[in-house]
This record gives sequence, C-alpha cells and structure tokens, in this order.
Amino acid sequence: MRQMLWMSLAGSFLLSHSAAQRSPQEATLKGSWQIVETVSPQGQRNTAPEPSLYIFTDRYYSLQSVTAPRTVPEPRTRGLTDQEKLAAWGPFVAHAGRYELKDNVLSMRPVVAKNPAVMAANGGEGTADIKFDGGSTVYMTAKNPQGATLKLRRLE
Repeated sequence: MRQMLWMSLAGSFLLSHSAAQRSPQEATLKGSWQIVETVSPQGQRNTAPEPSLYIFTDRYYSLQSVTAPRTVPEPRTRGLTDQEKLAAWGPFVAHAGRYELKDNVLSMRPVVAKNPAVMAANGGEGTADIKFDGGSTVYMTAKNPQGATLKLRRLE
C-alpha cells in the first residue's frame, strides 16, 4: 500500500544535470507525462508499466496511474460482484493538488484523492527527489523507505 502511495506521489519518480545547467524549458515539470519505467527499492525494473498520466501546470498537478494489471470485466449484463469491483478499482491511483519544486525536491500536497489515506499521509504532503534528463525525461524517487523510482517521459 505504501509503495502504491509513493509510486503515485512520486510520481513516481531524479538524477542528471543540475538545474543551473539546464535551460528553463528543460527544468520544468509543466506539461503532460507518463510513466515509462519503474524501479523498486530492491532494484526490480519494469520497462512496460501500466497506463498513467501526470499533468503539471505552474502550481497544480493531477495524476492517475494503474498500478497492477487489471482484468477486463465481461459485458455489463449483470452487476459486478464486490470482488470484481475491487479488482477493477483497487490497482488505480488518482490524486490532484498543489506542488512545489525547489532544489530538485518535489513536494506534493493533495487536495483530492481516490484514497483518503493519500490526503492524510504526512499531513497530506509527499516528497520526491527529482532529476531531469534533458527536457523530455524526468526521474522521481519517493523520499521514503518504500520509494520506487519512476521514469517519466514528456507527452507534450
């Protein structure tokens, strides 16, 4: 649960040039991103993660991420069972709020979240180390023991 929480707060997930060496356009999170790779704290690498979308404006963010493979339910000719609902809804992270990026540390303060625990965790704030690799790739590593590293690629 904590790893799923921090995968979402990190990011996901950084590590290359200092901000002073980058142009302002390269050093910004502003835009739309998707997770293209994850690395667990134990070093397990996933180069084909489930769908995700991270959107950053000047001060606000919104993120959605599928955190595990999901089964596609049969056509809706009947109501879903509780087990089917949990299987479809459980491996999904979504939250939005304000963020600040300072000295390559991303602080996210969720205002709304699918899981109320995300809003309550650490008083509602999560942090991650950020490293830019050019203008189209960023790495996020959650600042907690379960923190995965997320590699995000810019969509626009």
